[in-house]
Amino acid sequence: MKNGIILSTLTFIIASLFACSQLHFKPIKTSPKFDDTRKNKWDEHFKVVTIPSSLDGKIQKARFYKPNTKNSTPLIVSLHTWSGDWNQKDDITDFIVQRELTYIHPDYRGPNWTEEACCSQYAISDIDDAIEYAIKHSNIDTNRIFVVGVSGGGYATLATFMKSKYKIKRFSAWVPISDLVSLYYESLARKNKYANDILLCTHSNN
Repeated sequence: MKNGIILSTLTFIIASLFACSQLHFKPIKTSPKFDDTRKNKWDEHFKVVTIPSSLDGKIQKARFYKPNTKNSTPLIVSLHTWSGDWNQKDDITDFIVQRELTYIHPDYRGPNWTEEACCSQYAISDIDDAIEYAIKHSNIDTNRIFVVGVSGGGYATLATFMKSKYKIKRFSAWVPISDLVSLYYESLARKNKYANDILLCTHSNN
């Protein structure tokens, strides 16, 4: 009887694993909610600025908000998602205006499908350059610099935590990517675009 129960249980497990192996995920044709790449209709006070890279001279664009106050303010550095860029919709902008915070939304080499993006030395340098720009062009309390990001932006937040030259007060990384190898294989299984993005940004497709 006992052997029969064990055999039935094993049969059920094997059958379940086989069934799972036959599942087919539909490829993602558009970016999921956590990687929303829609452009925002920005408030006119969020200016478009250009920042030359201190590493190779390339120009990155950013959205920059300077509050109308003489007091020093915290700086919020908001990092775009995996497929986003400097002009991506950012839901914290209303909060920024209400609290009169200084804000910058840098490009740091744009979407993560090139070798210069994906938290490369160029991307991290661009984030630091954006911080430097904000410090030079607004009255920043340099003891209150905050870096925030979600998903791919959370991934960049973690990299900034490890490599930024600035003393950052707080890092807020929401559902961050932390393991590109795992993300690659998960993306292969789900047949979404991120697997190919990872090959491109890590130069692993040659």
